[in-house]
This record gives sequence, structure tokens and C-alpha cells, in this order.
Amino acid sequence: MPRQRVIVSLGDAKLPEAGKSLIASAVERRIYGGGDFFDPSLSTEASAWADRIVQLASRSHAAKSVPQTTVDGVILDSIETTDVVELGPELVALKAWEELRFAPMLEALGMNPSAISTAQFLVSNRLIEPLSEGALIDWSHRTALPELLDIRLTKSAKDRLYRTSDDFMAHRKDIEFALRQRERDLFSLSRSGILYDVTNSYFEGFCKSNPKAKHGKNEQHCNDCHQIGVGIAFDEHGFPLADGRTINIRKPSQADDEKKRVSQMLVIDWKSTFPTRKTEIPA
Repeated sequence: MPRQRVIVSLGDAKLPEAGKSLIASAVERRIYGGGDFFDPSLSTEASAWADRIVQLASRSHAAKSVPQTTVDGVILDSIETTDVVELGPELVALKAWEELRFAPMLEALGMNPSAISTAQFLVSNRLIEPLSEGALIDWSHRTALPELLDIRLTKSAKDRLYRTSDDFMAHRKDIEFALRQRERDLFSLSRSGILYDVTNSYFEGFCKSNPKAKHGKNEQHCNDCHQIGVGIAFDEHGFPLADGRTINIRKPSQADDEKKRVSQMLVIDWKSTFPTRKTEIPA
């Protein structure tokens, strides 16, 4: 292949003698895609000639065979992408899973490696793009998690996802307790205070089949109706301590077994958290 090739003929065009080499360099850079549109080293006349030559060259059949811009031997303009999947948020979720030591926790609860990988996929999805188990199958084709976790999810895998969710619910108390302990150690939480919020729903009728529904005062002034209170408790750092269960912290002098039960559930030190004041947290 010749080292030089005629791309376009300029005839007897009178280019400025002093700027020929600069014009030639500018034209080469623009054709090969490596130059700036505005070249400060060119005079107004030289820049006009460079623009004209590049324009003529773009119409030339010979110019079309000029190699494209390459980086390390790769022609950038010829790169195509297929089956692109998301990776960034997944790396954050995997790091959070690792720091919370989820895998050893689930292994101690009797889950096998395959179930743990599926659980990691489910938890990561809740952090990135919460979806139902049915929609997770389609989402698995848009994320790098299946490849990273070495799992394969097909339409028939929906039952496996449901089983894993059931395993989570079966070990809910143990998982929440272990997570509260890990959060306390990981972030050096003192947990010297508790914040909580409570809401309620009331029901018309006797609610004989709902043992959780009780009479009580509510914002709707329907105190004659059965109601269910739903709440969640946080520490002063915003980490959840408990939710959806009855917590009655009446006063520091209450029975020792009650204080021990609440302290273990919330992973707090009773004396430092409630030194003298009275606190009540219905949830």
C-alpha cells in the first residue's frame, strides 16, 4: 500500500507558501478526526483553505476509504454494543451486602449457597429498582447481577424467588436482630435516643377474625371501632429498630424481664437509653 495517496486535486490553486505545511497538517487531523475545529496556529487565509480542502475531500471517493479514528488498534466508529446491562448501582448493592455480612448470617440460618445468591439478587433489586417477583425475571436481563452472582433466572424461576422470600420471612426476627447488631458495630452507634411514628386504620364491624384489632383512641374519633396501630421506631441516626409489633416501654422501673426483652429486640442499653425519663412507644 503506498505511503501517500491522492484524495483530491486542487489544480493550480495558489496556497500561501508559508502556510502550506500547517494547512496540510490541519487537513490531515480533520480527516482522521484528531484535530480541533478551530486551530489557533492557522491564519485566517490558511484556515479558509483547510476548510475548503476538507470539504472537497469529503466528496471524494478516495477519501471514503481513509481509515477511521483508532485507539489501540480499535476503530472507534465501528464499535457496536449489544445486550447492554446495568452495573453501577449493582456494585453499590453488592458492597452493602458484603459490609452487612449478609451471606454468613444466612448461611448460619441454614440457607444453601444457591438460595443465598438468589436472596442477594432479591435484596439488591429492592435497593435498585423494587419489583414484584414476576417482574424480576425481565429485570434480570437488564442488570449485571445474574452474571456477577452466577445465577440464571428464567420464567420458571419465579417459584424459586417466592421460596426465597418465604425463607426470609421465616427468619425475619433473626435477620433483623443480626442486622441491628451489625449496624451498631459498623457505624459505632450509641443509640442514646429513640424516635418513632405511629399511624392507624380502623374497621367497621366486630373484627372477630382479627385478634390484632383492638379498641382505642384514634385521630378519626371513631373510638367505638376496632383499630390496628402500625408504627416504626428509629434511633437518633435514622436506623430502624423495630416495626409492626407491639412495644410498650412504660418507665425505667418496669419489670426486669420486660426491660430485657425490649433491650434485646432493639439492641440497646436500657440504662443509658432511659436513665430517668418516662417513654412510651406503641408500634
